[in-house]
Amino acid sequence: MKVLFVQDVPGKADAGEIKEVKNGYARNYLIPNNIAVPATEVQLQRINIIKKQAEERRIKEAQDMQLIADKLNGNEITITAKVGPTGKLYGSITNRNIADNLLSLVDYPVDHRSVLIAESIQTPGSYEATIRLHRDVSAVVTVNIVGEEDEALANIQAAVSAVEEESTEEAPAASTEEESTEEAPAASTEEEAPEK
Repeated sequence: MKVLFVQDVPGKADAGEIKEVKNGYARNYLIPNNIAVPATEVQLQRINIIKKQAEERRIKEAQDMQLIADKLNGNEITITAKVGPTGKLYGSITNRNIADNLLSLVDYPVDHRSVLIAESIQTPGSYEATIRLHRDVSAVVTVNIVGEEDEALANIQAAVSAVEEESTEEAPAASTEEESTEEAPAASTEEEAPEK
């Protein structure tokens, strides 16, 4: 079915374009949501008006997104996550976590799909994320991942270090006792010899 798009659909078409789409997609999604209309003679006469309105809307959106990108560009966000004994994070930091933390920089909810990272982050450190706000507008944000030890792990490590300290304190005490027992028999044998 041929349809005339009246709104931009990322990855499919821009407003004012005529595309051939599957019948079910057009009837069940595009037309009921007023994203597209059937490409009839009457609708095709509106094509220039639709293109002009869409271009104006794109320019306004790009300007608004540029203001947000200026606030984001070059800034840093810090995310705290639990770290295991091997130094890796429990789980990972994804683009959704980064998008949620961007609210601290701007009062605009950033869609997690617009946060671009090479792969999910699994170790503490500093990483760069590109935020794609609009077709032509993007910003780069530094993401600092700070490791937070798990409380249970910290308790276990504290207990292990306490046991190690106790064993090092007991070891010198045991060796001094052995030295005193070795000296005592030697003294008794010396005492016994003159008596004979």
